[in-house]
Amino acid sequence: ALRGGNAGFLRATADLRGQRLADPSYPCGVAAPPPPRAPATAPAWAVELGAAGELEALLEAPARRDGSVARVCHTRGGSKSAEARWAAFVQKGGLRSYAQHRNNPLAKGGKGASRMSAYVNLGMIDPFRMARDAVAAGAHKYLSEFVGFREASHLWCLLHPGGYADAAVAVPAWARGQLKAYEGGAADAKVPSLQALEAGRSGDALWDDCQRSLVISGELHNNVRMAWGKAIPAWHAALLRPHLQAEAGASVAEAELARRHFTAAARLQAALDLLIRLNDRFALDGGAPPSYGGLLWCLGWRDRPGHGGRPTERSTARMASKISAGDLERLARSREGALLRSPTAASASASMTLPRHFHASASASLPVLPTPGTHEALEAPPLPDADADAARDTAAPRPLPPAKRARGAGVASSLTITPPRSSMWHYLNVRSAAMLPLSAGAVSGD
Repeated sequence: ALRGGNAGFLRATADLRGQRLADPSYPCGVAAPPPPRAPATAPAWAVELGAAGELEALLEAPARRDGSVARVCHTRGGSKSAEARWAAFVQKGGLRSYAQHRNNPLAKGGKGASRMSAYVNLGMIDPFRMARDAVAAGAHKYLSEFVGFREASHLWCLLHPGGYADAAVAVPAWARGQLKAYEGGAADAKVPSLQALEAGRSGDALWDDCQRSLVISGELHNNVRMAWGKAIPAWHAALLRPHLQAEAGASVAEAELARRHFTAAARLQAALDLLIRLNDRFALDGGAPPSYGGLLWCLGWRDRPGHGGRPTERSTARMASKISAGDLERLARSREGALLRSPTAASASASMTLPRHFHASASASLPVLPTPGTHEALEAPPLPDADADAARDTAAPRPLPPAKRARGAGVASSLTITPPRSSMWHYLNVRSAAMLPLSAGAVSGD
C-alpha cells in the first residue's frame, strides 16, 4: 500500500475502506487492542501521565511552553467547535465544490480547503464521520486526499516509529544526495538566518507571505504549503550556521575544513530538522503524521525522481498565478482581527485560549534559539496596497460571552517537536508500534 504513491494506496485499501465506511457502527464495535507492555527501562524522552494531576503539571511547566509564539484565537478548540466548522463547510457546499476550488488559497464562502486538519489531528472530530459525509456528497477528490494522504502518513509513521525525524530512514535512497551540491559550504553564508526565516524575511516575497501567514494564523493552505516546504531545504544551513560561526574564530583554513565537514547526509538531516521546526512551531496541525507526510514529500518521500534524479521542484513563482505577495498575510490578519497589532489584546486573550506549542527542553538535538515574539517578529513596513484593508485589520475581535469563557474555551493546539524525539506524539507512536507483529525493520522505507 505504501509503494504505489497516493493512487496505489487508494487501490490497495479500496475494499477495506468501502467495508468500513459502509458500516455506520465502525469503529465503535471493534475491540480495543491490549495495552502494550511497559519497557523495562523507560526511554529518556518518556513522560508518565498515570498519576492524578500529572497532565496538568506537564502543561503548566514553563520549560515546556514556547511563549514566544502568540496564541491563535480564530480557531477554538474542542469537539463543538470542530463540529461547527465541519457542518458549515458541508452546508455551504464545500464538499461538492472541493475539486473545483481546492487549489485556491483565497477561496471564500465555504469553498476551497475545509481547514479541519488541526481538529482531525487532535481527535476533536471523528474522521469516519467526515469520510462518510464526503461519500454522501460524491466528493471523490476530497475523499481521495483525505484518505490517501492522511492514512498513508499514519500507516508509515506507525510502521517506522520515530522515522519521520530521521532523514536516513524517511528519505528514499535516490533522494539522499539531493544536497550534495552544497558540500563545501560556499553558499552557506548567503542563507537567511533562522530568525529571519521564522519572521518571514527570507527575501522571497511569496515565500515570506506564506511564512507570515503561518505565524499569524497557524494555518497554511495545502497548495501553497507545498511550495513553501520545497523552498526550505535550500536554506538548511540556517541550522548549521551556529556550528560554522563557532569554528570561524580559529583560522580561515580551519573554518574551511569545518564547512567541508558537513556532508550531503548531514545537510539533508538539517533540512528535515528545519522543515519540522518551522512547521511544528507555528502550524496548528503540526506534530502529527499527516503534517510530517507533507514535509517528507518535500524531500522525495513517496514521490518519483524529477530532473537530474532530484525531488520534483515546486518554485514559489508558481504561486504567482493564484496570489500576489501580501494576499495570504492580509487574509490571516482579517481572521485574527487586531490581535497581532495590539499586544494588550493578545495578553487579554490569554485567559480564554490555550498555547499553540510546547517543546521538550531536555536532551535537545536542536538548539532552542531565542526568537523574537510574534508581534516583534512581524514588525515590518506596511504593504503598499494594505490601506484598503486597514479598517478591517484593526477591528477589535468580538469577545466571547462570559459563559463560554467560564467553560474554558481554547484553541486547537499541537505538540511541537524540539527535539522531534521528545514529543508526546512520538512517545505514543513508539508505544503503539510495539504492539505490531512486524518489526519496524521489516518494512521497506520506500
